[in-house]
Amino acid sequence: MQTLQDVHYALLEHGFVEYTPWKLGVYKYVGQLHIPQGSFDIELTLNEFDKPPDIRLVKIPESLKPRAPHIGASGSLCYSVSGTLALDIFNPASQVLACIERAGKVLSSILEGKLYDDLANEFFIHWDYFSFSHERLYLDTKDTHSGYVSVYGLKNDEGGWVSAIFTDDRARSQKKLKPLNLNLTDFPLPGCTIETNSNPYPYTDGRTWPPSTLAEFLDWQYSLDEKAAGKIIKRLKTIYEQGNRFAVILMSSPTSKYAANVDMPELTLPFKSVKQARNLLGSSKFRVMETVRVDDAYMVERNQPNRKNLMGKKVLLVGAGAIGGHLSDLLVRSGAGFSGGSLTIIDKETLGLGNIGRHKLGFESLFSYKSDALKIQLGVSFPTADIRTSKLNIKNYSFLQSYDLVVNATGEQSLSDWLSSELNQKNFTPVLTVWIEGPGAVVRSILQPTKSSACYRCLASIDREPIYPAVDKEYEIKLGGHGCESLYVEYPATAALFAASLASNHIMDWLNNESSPLLRTMVIDRNYNKKSPDLDPIKQPDCPACSITKAG
Repeated sequence: MQTLQDVHYALLEHGFVEYTPWKLGVYKYVGQLHIPQGSFDIELTLNEFDKPPDIRLVKIPESLKPRAPHIGASGSLCYSVSGTLALDIFNPASQVLACIERAGKVLSSILEGKLYDDLANEFFIHWDYFSFSHERLYLDTKDTHSGYVSVYGLKNDEGGWVSAIFTDDRARSQKKLKPLNLNLTDFPLPGCTIETNSNPYPYTDGRTWPPSTLAEFLDWQYSLDEKAAGKIIKRLKTIYEQGNRFAVILMSSPTSKYAANVDMPELTLPFKSVKQARNLLGSSKFRVMETVRVDDAYMVERNQPNRKNLMGKKVLLVGAGAIGGHLSDLLVRSGAGFSGGSLTIIDKETLGLGNIGRHKLGFESLFSYKSDALKIQLGVSFPTADIRTSKLNIKNYSFLQSYDLVVNATGEQSLSDWLSSELNQKNFTPVLTVWIEGPGAVVRSILQPTKSSACYRCLASIDREPIYPAVDKEYEIKLGGHGCESLYVEYPATAALFAASLASNHIMDWLNNESSPLLRTMVIDRNYNKKSPDLDPIKQPDCPACSITKAG
């Protein structure tokens, strides 16, 4: 196994010179990147061997000023994305040399102008809020230009001012931030949102970065968008003349939103013009802030951008057992309960000790109604989601209210048949049924998106023979329980997780017009082989649930 000494000698062989003594765990070298455009002096700092070394250009080429992609204000070169380049801890010397080679290729591409579009996506690497102010600006609204948006201060439980938030609903934002021990101030703070058509690019020509005074910030804005810079000082002039000496600025560009706050000095002279205001306020202390989106849309859309979700939909989840418990969490994460939508969970059962082993709920919910306990648990993770519950027997539940989707996670065959009949004979609603077969060997889901599609009961003949068997042999069913305890089918807790995931993915596909195949099967026990492929089942003409019309 190679050691740090091996890395040291490998760097010396490639023309690098030790820049700092080996002490305090800092290992720094100077050398050159040799690329087709020439040789460039660099400073290389070794990190732990599980992270790529830091590489900095000692002198930034004139052609890359005043801004360039993947180059920081001090000349730091970003040549790898976190998590995409792992060092071999058993062969660090060759890996460090490979990093140097990659850095050379990135610099060569930058000089050829190939990576310029990357500038818009890497701005926050250079908007170095953490090194300066550690202050955050939360954004709890997708539309920061709405006339209903205000900025509020955020205080900790001791009353100290720690950050701020832009929001169009103070009460909603308070629900979200209360678990973080943050409290919104009673009255808004002075602030402004400035829209700009220019993406933010940091300096690379040696000027102060990030800006620490209002003058430095305005100079940078003028180099990007003169109109936006003018709007900033006009707004600050108004805020100052209203008696305020503090303001929060949120810049909204095509690719990002970035923020800062300004402490303005106490002046005795009135402003005769915007130009004079700029000169007199130029020394105001300017602190960059971290912008953190906490709006519902961001939470739901981030993992699956440009995909439709359940936001605004009314969803009914029937069954809060092992499958339903995990599925309720996935439904909320997919948008259920947000933006005017709701998630209603119906289950008349309480949580018993025997349920805990494979249920999402734990001992803290013992003997509670499963639906209510899930609502409480989901409310902790998603305090603004509209979660509703019912403990009625599903057969006594009114379906007159409109739902966009019914999800049947009961796993009960007769109830699933009844539900298919109820929805097809009365007010049809798209319905997805998910269940576990055998001893946790298989999980399946069927979606009936339209009345003309096959329902759950269509999967079997009139005498209940399966038309689309999941596996190639009969299940070996094992029953647990003894004495007074009721019998149950033994299966691992992971089966419920697989079922919930299958259903969640099926629902997301339906929302994005990818419903087919309507019947999906996942075999999770390798003792069985899948027999029926995923397919669109045929609507059975003699199906007692969906192919007849009841009188009246």
